[in-house]
Parts: sequence; structure tokens; C-alpha cells
Amino acid sequence: MTAWRSRQYDRLSTLLEYHEVMGGQKTLTSWLQRHPEDLRLLMRDALRFAPADGARPSPTPLGRASETALRAIGHSPNTEARDFLIDCCRSSRHIHLRRTAMRVLGETWGGDPAATAAILESVERGPDPELRVAALQWLTERCAHLPEVRELLYHCASADRDPAVRDHALRWMAQWWPDHPEYTALFVTDPRAADAPEPKRRAMMLQALATGGHEAEFKRQLAQENVPWIQNQMRHVERLRTAPGTAAPAVFHERLLTGLRRLLKARARAGNAD
Repeated sequence: MTAWRSRQYDRLSTLLEYHEVMGGQKTLTSWLQRHPEDLRLLMRDALRFAPADGARPSPTPLGRASETALRAIGHSPNTEARDFLIDCCRSSRHIHLRRTAMRVLGETWGGDPAATAAILESVERGPDPELRVAALQWLTERCAHLPEVRELLYHCASADRDPAVRDHALRWMAQWWPDHPEYTALFVTDPRAADAPEPKRRAMMLQALATGGHEAEFKRQLAQENVPWIQNQMRHVERLRTAPGTAAPAVFHERLLTGLRRLLKARARAGNAD
């Protein structure tokens, strides 16, 4: 990194830290309101210092400089700053830039319809599973009252291409929207059905029912389950939900017994081989 770029990074970090600590009349918000040229300089720096195409979050000073610039831009109440963050969320060039911009946009422009629409779009079309899960989590925590968020969650829970996004959406559907007209179809886990989900998926459905408070349905469907490891896992979930104080020792004891059984079986196989 050149000396000039190093100085630029240090100046950005110092500027941000100074204004966040000082507060009062010397906040970064009022500074950027009075100096729009600095806002545009920060926008240029956020793009210039962003990691290479497709790169993971960078630990280098240049990567941190891009994040510092985006955080500083988030302090501006100017719609120009909002639109820049939205453009970064929609950019396909830098995953790191998209993730940071989405977080800053959600924190500073959370109630803005344009910002919410950009984060919705990040869930629907984002190229990075971690980014999509982060965007979905932000929406469920802050915008769950919106019909479009509810429908997006249902779509993700029922047919999303990424398992992490699908599982996250399923948990939120179980907790928040049992009145959804197609809610029941998300939690049909009968292993005897012709179109029964695979065991891992059934376990996730049962866990979502348990954590969502649907005790009667959870017990009914668990009684139909015929895979031993799912039954054991759901017993752990039930203990954690109803008696968390005694759950940890019980889980440890059962796992220890399981490990000892496997050890004995391995010894027996080794003896037979000799």
C-alpha cells in the first residue's frame, strides 16, 4: 500500500472515531451536512478501496478503509447517501461492499421504503448466501409487519435454493405466522407420505414447531417419526424448551453413552478382524 493510501485510511478512521466520540455539535452528521464535498469523497473512497471482485471480507487496511468510508456515509441524512448505499447493495462487483452497505443502510435508513426494497431485493437476488441470510434476518427483526416480508419469508421457507436461507425462514414462519393460508404445508413431516421431506429437513421442521410454541402439533408429528436420531434430537430440543436447567447434563450424558457404544462396536470389529 502506498504512503498516500495509508494516510487516507488513517485520516478516515480518525475522522470517524473523533466525531463518534465527541458528539454534540461536532458529530459526523453535522460535518457531512456542511461539507457535501467530503461526502462525495467518501463515496469515491468506498469504491476505490473495495476488495477485488468476488473477494471475501478483507483484513487489509484498504479493505477496512472501504468499510470505514461506508460507515461514515451512513451518518449522512442526505438522500444522496441513501441512494449510494442502495446502489452498493445492488452492485454485483464486490460482495464485501454489498454486505457492509446493507448493514449500514439497515441501521441508518431502516424505516425508508426505498431502503427496505433494496434489502428485500438482496434476499431475492443476492449472489452470496451469507448476505441473503443477513438481509432476511434484518427484515424479520425490523419489518415483519410488512405483507411483502411475510410473503418473502414463506417463499424462502418453501422453495429457496439455499438451505441456510430456507431454514432461517422456516424458523421465523413457525414463530410468527401460523395464520398464513399455506402455513400447514410448510410443516408436514409424516415420514410415511409419498412426498416426505428428507430426514434432515424433517428434523428442521420439527425443531421449528417446537421453538415456535406449537406443542400439540410438535408431539403429534414426532410420534409419527421413525428415524432414531431425529427422535433423540427432538427430545433434546424439548428438554431445552421445557427444562433448560436439567437439559445440558442430560444431553451430555446421552452423548457420552452414544460415544461409548460406538467405541465398543469399533473394538468388536477390530477384534473380529484379528
